[in-house]
Amino acid sequence: MKNNKKWYVGEKAYSKNVAFQSETTPTERSHGILYNAVIGPFVTKRGAMWAEKYGRGNPHFTCVADAERIAKSQENDNRLAKEAEEDILTNAK
Repeated sequence: MKNNKKWYVGEKAYSKNVAFQSETTPTERSHGILYNAVIGPFVTKRGAMWAEKYGRGNPHFTCVADAERIAKSQENDNRLAKEAEEDILTNAK
């Protein structure tokens, strides 16, 4: 069975952003008590989690596509760095 929930990021004043899933599009009526604003839906959880952690005040993050692109790029960079570190450790033996 397919999960119909989509990822969003809720912004709270003077607090951290919060990534969450919702089956319905968040509205002021449904989520206004929890958040001042909501961004999304995100294509991936990875993009929403990146926006939650790094999105606030980030001039490179102006839309969902930015978060998706940057998160994917950072994931690839981290993977390559880990592979390089493993190669160094393997060759040091």
